Amino acid sequence: MTTVWVAAWQFQCCGQKFGVGDTVTWGLVPERSSHLGALIGSRRAQEGAWSESHHGPGDAELQRGRITSLEAVWVAFAPRQGSGGSLEPVPGSAVTCAITRADVWAEPQGNLRFLGWLAELDALEPVSEA
Repeated sequence: MTTVWVAAWQFQCCGQKFGVGDTVTWGLVPERSSHLGALIGSRRAQEGAWSESHHGPGDAELQRGRITSLEAVWVAFAPRQGSGGSLEPVPGSAVTCAITRADVWAEPQGNLRFLGWLAELDALEPVSEA
């Protein structure tokens, strides 16, 4: 199994709906974001060593796999110190919920904002570009 972080903004403009049982072909890049570990826990972020990327960078590897489980992720945001009011995710504030279909426009949950999904994929296989 491979955990893939799917950021909501990637799909809100031009992504296709997906859910448990679907076979997807996604461009995957190594997950390098330190904030993901702070939000969902470092052990979980290490398991999710990939991020879906169809808006760049150009080094995304096309991989095909079947989604075996899916979780929606919401986080709290707070003002960033010394930033003039810009917001940043609050470490450790992530709340996840198992779902069967991804809703591209998930609603906020109280003071939590929707950030994306964690998808478990099995049997990843490379897809060559024609």
